[in-house]
Amino acid sequence: MSAAPCPKCEATELVEMRTSDHITLDFCDACGGMWFDANELADFLGLTVDFVQMDKVRDSAKPTALACPKCPGELVEMPFAAESELLVDWCPACRGTFFDFREAGEAQALAATLESSQARLKVIQQRFFQKGFGG
Repeated sequence: MSAAPCPKCEATELVEMRTSDHITLDFCDACGGMWFDANELADFLGLTVDFVQMDKVRDSAKPTALACPKCPGELVEMPFAAESELLVDWCPACRGTFFDFREAGEAQALAATLESSQARLKVIQQRFFQKGFGG
């Protein structure tokens, strides 16, 4: 994979990083932002999909003029969830998501309220076994 520029810092390249949950994401050392390719956000948050309420938040998307670090698309700013003040940058073309510093933590707190604990546990268990852990 070639290095991708941070959408916010532009000149700073995103660095690939692996979380303790074995999720690979791209991190900006300069601003602390994080880029999630499509479906990585769901893995990171333990959700079934990246945006559980996409049908409710997509119409709120506003152009940002920020270049997507992974494709020729431009990012749009939209709420992470309905009735949430957390705004994230999302690429409609490749479906990746950029979080400014500390926004991923806010998304983790919100994620717990978006799907039932049973649904989240089932997803986490499936991904755990898919990654080769467990019997």
